[in-house]
Amino acid sequence: MTGLTIKLKTKNGQHVVKTEENSTMAGLKIKITELTQIPSGSQNILIGFPPKLIECEDEHSLTTAGIKNGDILIVEEKQMTAEEKAALENEARLREDERLAQELAHGAEDGSGILLKEVVPADNSCLFTSIGFIMTGRVDTESGSYMRQIIAETVHQDKDNYNPGVLGRDNDEYSAWIMQQDSWGGAIEVAILSKFYGVEFDVVDITSAVISRFGEDQNYGMRGFLLFDGIHYDPLYLEPFNGGARKTIFPIEDESVFNQAKQLAEEAKSSRQYTDVQKFTLKCTQCDCMLTGQTQAQAHAKSTGHTSFGEFLIGVISFIKKYFHSSLNFYNFNIFFYLPQLHLKMNNIIDPRRNEKVVRYKPNTNQQEDLIPDYMNILGMIMSMCGLMMKLKWCAWLALYCSCISFANSRINDDAKQVLSSFMLSVSAVVMSYLQNPAPMLPPWASQT
Repeated sequence: MTGLTIKLKTKNGQHVVKTEENSTMAGLKIKITELTQIPSGSQNILIGFPPKLIECEDEHSLTTAGIKNGDILIVEEKQMTAEEKAALENEARLREDERLAQELAHGAEDGSGILLKEVVPADNSCLFTSIGFIMTGRVDTESGSYMRQIIAETVHQDKDNYNPGVLGRDNDEYSAWIMQQDSWGGAIEVAILSKFYGVEFDVVDITSAVISRFGEDQNYGMRGFLLFDGIHYDPLYLEPFNGGARKTIFPIEDESVFNQAKQLAEEAKSSRQYTDVQKFTLKCTQCDCMLTGQTQAQAHAKSTGHTSFGEFLIGVISFIKKYFHSSLNFYNFNIFFYLPQLHLKMNNIIDPRRNEKVVRYKPNTNQQEDLIPDYMNILGMIMSMCGLMMKLKWCAWLALYCSCISFANSRINDDAKQVLSSFMLSVSAVVMSYLQNPAPMLPPWASQT
């Protein structure tokens, strides 16, 4: 089948589109929208010289519309009223809803479903609760203790693989730390539990839209999905369209669920449904030091022993409590968070200024205008004329002196041309007076011999 290469000219530049000869105008408009961000309903497509508007239905082929290989099309955006734009958006929304309905109907026929998130408590054991949900299909907050025991025994029995370089601390110290209920789980814990259960766990990280597959190298037959937003884990499950039982474990060969998880990560990232722990701003309430991200907060706590932090967004107070209760215990700090007091202090943290102490600046409207530059400018011009016409050197020098005073006292918004002309006139007076009479200047009362 013959292909067509079409060149587009828009206000944003030029583009090249490659399509099939039997493609429709609707398909061409969709490609133009992808390149120019101009909605299909707002496009005016012109062809030929002089350019003429292509007027045909969207279902017509490009050949019917008179478009040939190598043609140059000019794409303009229609000027539309607010009502027309609203109608166009509604039409596009209806088309999208119809497309989604068709996809859902197709999914119901083949027994598939939609991937959803099951919210688990944020109690520092969210990872273990989420894995427990994947394995049993129910939320059980007590499963965390059992999984912590599994991890501690696995690490303690394999000190070669789980050495301080991997764990970030001594093996025995880690085994005791993971048994604490306020200790977070992460990549090491997911890998251990994946091996214990014989299931691949895919962590969908919405901060980077990347899926990390733990146990991929073990060729497990089943897998489950975990959603990670930067500080919290939630399990994912499949809700069937036909009303059947929801699924939490899926065959490795089922790529449709994996693609749904990937799409979910990309959509969540684009809408910023996560907490960036490397860029959010903290304030130490003990020394008023401003910190950026968890790394600086951790280093500050280690160096100063300060353990009370406030965040500019109240919504992340739970993260401060959760993170520092787990991570800073790594340095044997005793962390105490008094959330009611911290919450009451947030108003002062957000805006520490006291309104009753603020003195607003008020310009002095009664200040008289300084007229010295104007006076010196006029006097300089008068003395310059006297020096030129009467050949008086002292008048010329006095004119130069007045011009300098006028320039030194001029304001930034004054007319620079007037000051410059006065200065140049005084310099001319000095030069001309000495050209006409090179003798040294004598005071007026001195007798000339």
